[in-house]
Amino acid sequence: MTIFNRIHNTLKCFSVFVLIISSISCAQSPESLTKGNWVLEKIYADGVDIFEEEVSTNMVVFKEDEVFRSPQVGERLSKLDLTGTWSIDDATNQITLNNRNEYFNGTFDICFKWHKNNGNLLMILNSTNIRMELVRIISPSQVGTILPIKCEDGT
Repeated sequence: MTIFNRIHNTLKCFSVFVLIISSISCAQSPESLTKGNWVLEKIYADGVDIFEEEVSTNMVVFKEDEVFRSPQVGERLSKLDLTGTWSIDDATNQITLNNRNEYFNGTFDICFKWHKNNGNLLMILNSTNIRMELVRIISPSQVGTILPIKCEDGT
């Protein structure tokens, strides 16, 4: 084998390695996508749109230490009562929220998709009686991100 063949084979291996690493770097875990600032865009309780009547603030913040801050939805709660914990079960694709706010308490199916109108990341949470759509804001560019739990069409 000549030196040129060895260099050529080494470059092919290196190219494949770079391709694999670049595709892995675009994939994010559900936890890493969830962390950050979100705007509650839609909320339904038992199939009824309650956004206009029940929502007085619509910012949701999921922090690194699995603490989150829910918006004011429904009953007026103190800032302390709006703070809760969150965790994602990768095996079931569900997020569990523990909070005094009845709408942000419980286990929800979680999925992600791209917002049709503005291209922002959209997170959808569904439980037996609550459905929420949240839009990601104030975050690094998500362009090229492979969604770990993609919403089915029609959600």
